[in-house]
Amino acid sequence: MSKEGALLIENIADDFFMLRPKNPMWPSSANVYVIKEDGGGFSMIDVGCGKEEAVDLVRGALKDLGLSVENLETLLLSHSHPDHMGGTGQFLDGAKPEILIHEDDFENALTPLGLIGTFDIELAKKSYSDKGGKATAMKDLMRFFIDFGCPMLGAAPTSRLSEGDVVKMGAYQFEVILTPGHSPGHISLFDEGTGIMYGGDLVGDIVAWYTPASGGVTGYLESLDKMEARSPDTILPSHGGIITNPTEKIAKVRERLFARDKKMIGILKGGPKTFVELVDLMFKVEMMRFFPGAGITESHIQKLAADGSVKRSGDSIELI
Repeated sequence: MSKEGALLIENIADDFFMLRPKNPMWPSSANVYVIKEDGGGFSMIDVGCGKEEAVDLVRGALKDLGLSVENLETLLLSHSHPDHMGGTGQFLDGAKPEILIHEDDFENALTPLGLIGTFDIELAKKSYSDKGGKATAMKDLMRFFIDFGCPMLGAAPTSRLSEGDVVKMGAYQFEVILTPGHSPGHISLFDEGTGIMYGGDLVGDIVAWYTPASGGVTGYLESLDKMEARSPDTILPSHGGIITNPTEKIAKVRERLFARDKKMIGILKGGPKTFVELVDLMFKVEMMRFFPGAGITESHIQKLAADGSVKRSGDSIELI
């Protein structure tokens, strides 16, 4: 492992590298992955935030690896969130690689304002008010990203990916696995020959937020099942270091999601609650309530209603 500015460069293999910020938390960029190709070219998974300093750090790390942007052949975007693809245009600066993203996130890559929908901002505004705090800040979502230090600029993907597609990058043949929950077009990638799974935001040093429009907690749990079914030897996360105990890590994330079900049921044992009351009790930290708290809460209400555990009566949620 070597250090370049605020990035750590970790060797996954002789031809495969992780560029990792020291801090895995927002608004740091997501991890960027680099795969060397024959003939001096290379491929990448994600580019990070659209902030000059973040782009410069990735460029500097590539220089350390003996690579330059003009030789980038394939850029695969795991999904259309700012910490993953916000800096695409600045980073490429005229380079013309093939740019791939899942079809369900294609439009939001072109026009990032569509994230208002997949973030369920309107649901939060309609169902929950934080009296002008985060709600006011997120009225202009693109400004919100800028103010929080991870600007989001659009990208122009050249190809749409579908589940089951195989993407060749260097010596690796990655199967595309649709793993929504955090984003409708979030993908994981599995190379059967090496047992390497790129897991994106599904597992890592943080548990990603989720909203109904992005697949919700049900989609997240199904995505974890898909990942586990491949029996990966290694998981490469978007936030944090290389995961060498995939089974335990997947189980831990699953437990965290089920713990929210249990917490909600425990709250409702005290009697019916309005949506706002439920959000406030589910999320003690005020800044978490409007976003992503409202969306996460709604996701669990929908899951527990489908399970036959809770029901809505007007604005009241209660146990069955």
